[in-house]
Amino acid sequence: MPRKEITHSETGVRHFGNAPQSEFEPRGRVTAPCDISDTRHMITINTSNPALYITTLVVSSVTSYYTVFSNYTDGIYPTNQDTIAIPLVATTALLAILLLLSLSQYPLYKQLKSGKPSSLLATSFALLATTISSMLLIESTNYWFSPNHFILSTLYFITLSTYLLHQFKLYKRLVSPLRRDSQRG
Repeated sequence: MPRKEITHSETGVRHFGNAPQSEFEPRGRVTAPCDISDTRHMITINTSNPALYITTLVVSSVTSYYTVFSNYTDGIYPTNQDTIAIPLVATTALLAILLLLSLSQYPLYKQLKSGKPSSLLATSFALLATTISSMLLIESTNYWFSPNHFILSTLYFITLSTYLLHQFKLYKRLVSPLRRDSQRG
């Protein structure tokens, strides 16, 4: 049985086995090789794009809908409760706002990917989007921190964590060229 190694590229893509790579992703070695007995199923996890954040955001929203509706049908909410529409509409609005804020960072991603210097306008919008998104996710974590909703609070905290991790990677890429230029001069 051939021995396969876990490798990763500089862009954050992890490759298991001998998965093909493009010339834009130089291969780097991870110190712990592992055996993979079935090479037909190659797994690639890309941690350099916002897919993980978007996935956790959608899962949190869908779980919110399910939990609110389930609690309503199970009679957990008081019978004098008028409607469950308020949390459902708030969750939908939150999802839409956070997706739009993520989309507003696209010009900065595009500039960083092409290697061009980022504009002040794109960087300012990205920083504003990061601030607003972080505040909304912190508020969502706090809002759902109540009995029968702890799972939602935990999911929004995980969403916040993946978002902040993604943003740190983004701003690290933004600051890296500046740091290299200041060391040269």
